[in-house]
Amino acid sequence: MEPPDDQQAEAPYTFGDRFTSDIVVRLRNEEGRDDWIYCHSKILTEKSRYFADRLSDKWPTCKILDSRYCVEVICQESDYDHHINLLRLLYVVGSADVINKVASAVMAVLDFRPSKDFDDFVGIEARITEIKSKFILQSEQVKVIGIFGPGGIGKTTTARVLYNQLSPAFPFNTFLEDIRGSYEKPCACFGTGFKVDSFKRCFANSSLEINHGLEVLAQKSLIYIQYGYIKMHRLLEQMGREIVKKQSMENPGKPHFLTDTDISDVLDENAATGNVLGIMLCTSEKIRICKSAIQGMSNLKFLYFNSSIFWIPQKLDFLPHILDCLPDKLILLHWNVCPLRFWPSKFSGKFLVELVMQYSQFEMLWEGTKPLQCLKMLDLSSSWNLKKIPDLSKATSLEELCLHDCRSLLELTSYIENATRLYRLDISGCTKIKDFPNVSESMVELNLSETGIKEVPPWIEKLFHLRKLIMCGCEKLKTISPNISKLENLELLCLRNYDLCDAGDHYQDREENLFEAIIKWGPDFKRSWRLRSDFFDVDYILPICLPEKALTSPITLRLCSKGIKTIPDCIRCLAGLTELDVGECSRLVALPPLPDSLLYLDAQGCESLKRIDSSFQNPKICLNFDNCSSLKQKARELIQTSACKYAVLPGEEVPAHFTHRASSGSLTINSTQRPLPSSFRFRACILLSNVHAHPGDNNDEWGESSLTTMSYSVRGKQNGRTVGSGSNQLLMPALYGNKEHLYIFEDFFTLNQDCPEAEGTTFTFLFRVHDKTWKVKGCGVRLLEVPHCILDGKETEDQE
Repeated sequence: MEPPDDQQAEAPYTFGDRFTSDIVVRLRNEEGRDDWIYCHSKILTEKSRYFADRLSDKWPTCKILDSRYCVEVICQESDYDHHINLLRLLYVVGSADVINKVASAVMAVLDFRPSKDFDDFVGIEARITEIKSKFILQSEQVKVIGIFGPGGIGKTTTARVLYNQLSPAFPFNTFLEDIRGSYEKPCACFGTGFKVDSFKRCFANSSLEINHGLEVLAQKSLIYIQYGYIKMHRLLEQMGREIVKKQSMENPGKPHFLTDTDISDVLDENAATGNVLGIMLCTSEKIRICKSAIQGMSNLKFLYFNSSIFWIPQKLDFLPHILDCLPDKLILLHWNVCPLRFWPSKFSGKFLVELVMQYSQFEMLWEGTKPLQCLKMLDLSSSWNLKKIPDLSKATSLEELCLHDCRSLLELTSYIENATRLYRLDISGCTKIKDFPNVSESMVELNLSETGIKEVPPWIEKLFHLRKLIMCGCEKLKTISPNISKLENLELLCLRNYDLCDAGDHYQDREENLFEAIIKWGPDFKRSWRLRSDFFDVDYILPICLPEKALTSPITLRLCSKGIKTIPDCIRCLAGLTELDVGECSRLVALPPLPDSLLYLDAQGCESLKRIDSSFQNPKICLNFDNCSSLKQKARELIQTSACKYAVLPGEEVPAHFTHRASSGSLTINSTQRPLPSSFRFRACILLSNVHAHPGDNNDEWGESSLTTMSYSVRGKQNGRTVGSGSNQLLMPALYGNKEHLYIFEDFFTLNQDCPEAEGTTFTFLFRVHDKTWKVKGCGVRLLEVPHCILDGKETEDQE
């Protein structure tokens, strides 16, 4: 519905225009609809308080997507088209009356009418009127109104009516019913300390909207996410558990959770346990649980044991009953240090989603197969006695299999190859496994550290989804197939000779042998590939593992090593290499010939670097040799005379080929050339001296960027009249250490076209560095492309 022609103005932005868009609104719902709508932050933030808040610095969940910010909006299916139309409405330009008319038209098209479902409720209108009187909807301030009272008086009904009447005025809205009961109680009893992924998996088939619920709890500061784990303040967690305990005592027939504080009071012979949904036991106290109590837990879905009592046999009064009596409804079984050697046969695990039994005494689990169609994670880490994993052929939903440090495990079952949803496998520390696991194409992360594997086979290329391959401490590993370079999605390849945890006193020596290569490519260089190795010689392993795309695509490359003395020759084959960073390679002695595509070379801190066997012909290249104190004279001259955007290197005086020099930050040049050209191109050098012992002491922004700036100004005068001027601010690498350095660059300035003929022209240069840890000690200028000049350089007063 368009506004009248006489009131519509042309919008500066077009809804959905990808080329001018700087933000993406991702609109999706639980039914699977998922649209990426290209929008403009200026429109959204000016016309919507919701988006202004979402795109502000205080909102933590904005994420970069293809160089754009992305805002995710989750809505109901019935509101989906409503949201899209309201987004379009923001792009309509006109008066407020026009926009209101368009909004009404949109509502009419959507056939939106306030519900009359509540009209028959006696007294509801009086309540609504009273509450509405407390709202000031035009205010920018956030206001919270609470409705208190005993159960059954209509608090939720009143809130629903209010939502139904007020929500049309807000483009993005949702109604959350019983948010405290639905989410806070599971988080308080089970969520805190759990991985977010685990929590989502366990509640995936419930009626709860998990993603949205967790987001709301985080917004209300009831929980926070830290390193992928759900966290809750200790006092909030305690309060949540007390609420759960109180409710279970007041209404024992209502489904509830049991924790350490109340489990012993409930799980005796006479207690009703049929409404227990979950048990979390993390105590060192001895607890007796009767078999009849366990048998009565027909609705138990969550069982979490993590307690030191399981180490002491005389305290295990209830253990023989646990697994045999567990109901098939169980979703999560987390039992660390389980002392049982064999899995009881009666528990089927039909609805089990996560089975975590770290540090168990199991020698084997079950014989035959079990109906584990719902199982998504199996973790038997550090079960030292485990010799064989069970038949998991019916675990068709399995996503993660963790067998870390299962030292007695001899092999993986052939079923692994057919686990088409398995994306993470960890067999690190399984020293008796000798063959590379034959996994399916779905694999994303493989941790094979400290195994007996001897070869990365040629068929590795079929794992095109693989992002991480970690093989630390694989002492028998001898061969890496070159097909590993065909893995386009690989992000991390770790081939270290040892585990850092076991390095001990030899850590420093071993760290010096570590080599790391990091490649970035793709749009805005967002994609990355990283190789870490101290097991293989870098000249052998890097050419084999370099991703094939790196040979032709524009890329950046960072090499990190305290031990390498030369860079592998394969670097010169990288035709698209634009940036090379070898900073802090303290033992690097020489740089080989480098590709002509190079635009930035960072050798900062290469204090052993002596020789440069490359030439720099690209005038756009930036060269950083900060703190390269061992450079030979030939290498210095190469840097000083190369055409470049800028160059930095150690130096105590301005080189002689800068024909006009001064011992301060300003310089005057007298020219008798006639006629004067329309512009002058020049090459300049400034000598920088350290002021403070620690760089950046007086620079508040130091450490946030590896760049600082310098600026210059130049002014031409004839008989006191300005005939031309120019100024510029240029990037400069942040310098470290306390040695004097040279900063060399090229630029130009223009003269007035009506510049009169005169006996002579005076050009005055002034140089400054915008970092209080350094000062300009001297400068030099060489005018380029000026063949007929009689010039006299002399020092002038600093004209700051």
